[in-house]
Amino acid sequence: AQAVHACIDRNRAHDRRFDLPGGESLSLSHFVRRIAGACGRRSLPLPLPLVFALRALERLKLVPAHAALAVLGAGRMARDQIFDAAPARSVLGFAPRRFAPDSAEW
Repeated sequence: AQAVHACIDRNRAHDRRFDLPGGESLSLSHFVRRIAGACGRRSLPLPLPLVFALRALERLKLVPAHAALAVLGAGRMARDQIFDAAPARSVLGFAPRRFAPDSAEW
C-alpha cells in the first residue's frame, strides 16, 4: 500500500511499472515450510515433478480436478522468479521485508 501511495505522490513514478519483490529469495520448499510453521504445522516437501504432484493432490481431493487456476499458479510457483527491486527502491523508497507469515493475520 505504501508503494502505491508513493506512486501517486512522486512524479518520477508516473507512467512506470515497478516490480515489488519480497526482501529475500526463497525456494518453493522454504516458502511452504514458512507457511506451515506459521500455522503450527510441519511440512515435508517431496521432490516430485510438478505434474505428478498435482495429479496426486487431485486424487487425494486436496485440489479439485477443475481448478485450472490452482494448477497454473502451482506451475508458476515451481519456477524460479527473480525481480529487481532497485527501481522501486530508488523512486518509491520501497523497502521489502523478509517473508514472515503470521496466521493471526489471515
